[in-house]
Amino acid sequence: MKILEFFSPPVPWKFNERWMNINEYNIGEGLAHHRDAKASNYTIISALNDGYTGGRFVIEKKTYIELNKGDVICFDGSKVSHGVEPIGKGKR
Repeated sequence: MKILEFFSPPVPWKFNERWMNINEYNIGEGLAHHRDAKASNYTIISALNDGYTGGRFVIEKKTYIELNKGDVICFDGSKVSHGVEPIGKGKR
């Protein structure tokens, strides 16, 4: 299955995938708050596993989202600041 086919039901827009980034976060690692390049209209975040603590997804440094395996978030990453809290235990 192609990754774009996997996301097509929750993301109904027609779009072209220019690049894809898959991150792994270990204990103490996270992702600093940032905005994506202006060429990126949509940012799609999906949780690929459970079994870790910390690592909440953060929007605009004030909204914290705990993702469960299979959850998907889609937003304009060039306009919305986002990041990931450091992992406390396990691997995300």
